[in-house]
Amino acid sequence: MSEIKRLLSTARSVTLTGVAGVGKTRLALHTARALRRTFPNGVWFVDLAVVSDSTLVPETVVTALGVDRSPGVDPLSVLVDRLRDWHMLLVLDNCEHLLDACAKLAAAVLLTAAKVQILATSREALGVYGEQVMSVAPLPVPPLSTPDCGVPHSLRAYDGIALFEERARTVVANFTLTDDNYPMVARLCHQLEGLPLAIELAVTRLRVLELGEVEQRLDDRFRLLTAVRRRGDRHQSLQAAVEWSYDLCTPAERLVWARASVFAGGFDLEAAEFVCAGEDVPAGMVWERVASLVEKSILLVGQVAGHRQYRLLETLRSYGQERLHETDEGALAQRRHRDWFLRLAERFEAEATGPRQLDWLRVLPSHHANLRAALEFCATQPQEGQAGLRMMSALWFYWLGRSLHTEARHWLGLLLQAAPESTAERVEALSWATFFAYHKGDLAAVRLNAEECALLAAQHDDDYLRGRAAHAKGYLALRESDYAQAERSFAQAADSYQARATARGVLILACGVCALTATVQGAHERAEEWIDLARTTAEEGGERYCFCSHVLYALATTKWASGAVDEAAAHARESLRVQHGQHDMRAVLTIEMLSRTAASTGEFERAAVLMGAVDHLDRVFSLRVLRIGAIAEPRSACVARTREALGGRAFEAAFSRGQELDYDQAVAYAFGEPPPSTAEAANDAVLAEPESPLTYRERQVAQLVAEGMSNKQIAAKLVVAQRTAEGHVERIMQKLGFTKRTQIATWVVTQGSSSPNRGVHAPGPVR
Repeated sequence: MSEIKRLLSTARSVTLTGVAGVGKTRLALHTARALRRTFPNGVWFVDLAVVSDSTLVPETVVTALGVDRSPGVDPLSVLVDRLRDWHMLLVLDNCEHLLDACAKLAAAVLLTAAKVQILATSREALGVYGEQVMSVAPLPVPPLSTPDCGVPHSLRAYDGIALFEERARTVVANFTLTDDNYPMVARLCHQLEGLPLAIELAVTRLRVLELGEVEQRLDDRFRLLTAVRRRGDRHQSLQAAVEWSYDLCTPAERLVWARASVFAGGFDLEAAEFVCAGEDVPAGMVWERVASLVEKSILLVGQVAGHRQYRLLETLRSYGQERLHETDEGALAQRRHRDWFLRLAERFEAEATGPRQLDWLRVLPSHHANLRAALEFCATQPQEGQAGLRMMSALWFYWLGRSLHTEARHWLGLLLQAAPESTAERVEALSWATFFAYHKGDLAAVRLNAEECALLAAQHDDDYLRGRAAHAKGYLALRESDYAQAERSFAQAADSYQARATARGVLILACGVCALTATVQGAHERAEEWIDLARTTAEEGGERYCFCSHVLYALATTKWASGAVDEAAAHARESLRVQHGQHDMRAVLTIEMLSRTAASTGEFERAAVLMGAVDHLDRVFSLRVLRIGAIAEPRSACVARTREALGGRAFEAAFSRGQELDYDQAVAYAFGEPPPSTAEAANDAVLAEPESPLTYRERQVAQLVAEGMSNKQIAAKLVVAQRTAEGHVERIMQKLGFTKRTQIATWVVTQGSSSPNRGVHAPGPVR
């Protein structure tokens, strides 16, 4: 670790190379933890093991870092722009299968972000300019030439022996090196070449075998490998340990291991029972095999989003895939995996716009890697594209609610190309492709997708599909500023959705856009009728997000246009609370509306600060929707009015203060907090925590709630308005899915920290 620190003191890019199982990830994590206070913007860990598509590397890094991203902008551009002034260490783990993409990302970051350093782990170097490569050697073990392999106390000086003893104590109570067993331990660790993973796998056998039996059986495995393979010794060491672990499994356990290798990342027992079952392993028996694999340290178990999940170490997953593809079950297992996550997506579609929608938005990200794997299978395997289109449409609320517009367009593009047939699935997917293209500002794609959607929908005698085509046509009309046609199209879509229970969410969205277009035409009463329909639909189904994020924003616009400014501000703030709780980029639109309400009530300095914040966030996120006439025209008029009221110099000063605000700070200011000082802003950046769903200020508030403070006491402690403290508590409960303050207190305790300190983000187990 000291050598890595030395290299990082002189080089901006360091890559740890070495064979599988040598401990590259463990070493990178230990180094990262040791250095976390060295970097003002922290240490960030990105696990790339489960990413198979190289085009998704930038998106994965952006997501892991919690960087605000536009629905339509290239994530690599967003990343380098955001990191330009950061002083941080970025750890990229498991780069070997994505070498070119990782090298491109690293080169771009290093070129534009002068204070960002990169620590990568890979089986080979990235090859970027200035890269320092450190080959990670196995742990030291005693040479067999040492007379009698040394003595117990001297053997502990070898890290390989120390690791064996440490792990053995977790398997056999009170295990220690003795005069009787130390020669066997030394020989065994020597035979395993000091590879940490191989040693840990061998140690698990002590649950059922004596130490001498472990040594003998591993020796038998090595003789077999030597006879049938010609590979490097260290590869043989790991291969021997893994194959021996495989041989010690029962036939049913081996099948479950191999079939479970199709999972990318974690999976729960229900998923395992569906994917891993077969005639030879009935679904009702899978749980026993899973339990056995956990006991044998093949499967790791942990808690993700409050649910138990299992996971294969990447080396063991790769071995399982090798075994799976030696049989004729590979495609079948992948298809069952896809079928399971298609079912999950359809369950999500049925429930995501009802009372459980916030639960789903909290849980579904833990399945993201598996959703990607299922979509990749659909996009690359013959005759599977239609299922992929169905999955994409079922997941529309996930892509929208998590602001994953770029990735949604990626998969839709691949799947529409893979499945050109004129099916209902294609019609609906084209409608969503139009939606996401609209939010990127890609007018050519909006027109192309909307026209094909209408052409194909006409071939089906299905009112819902005609509604989807009308929905797409509405976005084309919006892009062309034809608001009357847009309202007619969205109204047609809304009419068709009312007869379909699973269309509740898109009905609410259509009503919201109808209200906006009616407002632009001056038809305020008609706009409120659309809002009433959306409200009724939301209340009947228990939907909250679409109504609050989209329709309340439309209502605020309508009230502002009709002169009811106080009502407009109240509706906008309510909308903003929900948007911010999901880190929805539409919050920028709502902040823009609040800048208008501030100007309308004579709060010109506040309006100018908010205008500056919107200008900055628009450049960060490239929110093309701000450029449509319905928003751009009143926005420009309001800016001109505010500049005239304040005078040029005062306006520019306030506007510049707003441009310094990041997303969270802009939202806080919109709720009434003063803009942070430079020192406070820097402190927030240092203490941002990627693994927490809460911002730094929200974690401060959560800690004070856990200490038993009231909202009034919290406001006094943080020197903010009481309504601001109340807003923080509301957003905390929204993000965490809580209904009581006591649940916040319990959550703080389970985080294992009494203060919101920075930590290293390390998804999955440390190898």
